[in-house]
Amino acid sequence: MLVVIVGFATFNYYHTSAIAKDLQDSLSGIQQHLDREDWEQAQKEINQLNVHWETADRWWTPFMDHGEIDMLDQSIGRVGSLVEVGLKEEALVEVKAAKRMVQRIIDREGINLSNIF
Repeated sequence: MLVVIVGFATFNYYHTSAIAKDLQDSLSGIQQHLDREDWEQAQKEINQLNVHWETADRWWTPFMDHGEIDMLDQSIGRVGSLVEVGLKEEALVEVKAAKRMVQRIIDREGINLSNIF
């Protein structure tokens, strides 16, 4: 039984990390496009971010804190809305906030003693 639990925890961590990397990559791409004021490419990257977010939401919701997932969902939604209306500075702030939330999820799901005890 212990082997199954440890195996699932390890799989869950690596899968979570892969999903989080996809989210981080999309957010970084949006940030780069916003820095260059390339709104069309930023919107394309937002579409990709939404695809990654749908995957993350389906996978993470059963296993993680719903409050944290909801905050990230709202942040990703705000990024899309801010880019849509052309508010560069606000969108950049929201992208950085979303990136930080994703990093916190990775950190919390990591296999370490503080997460076990």
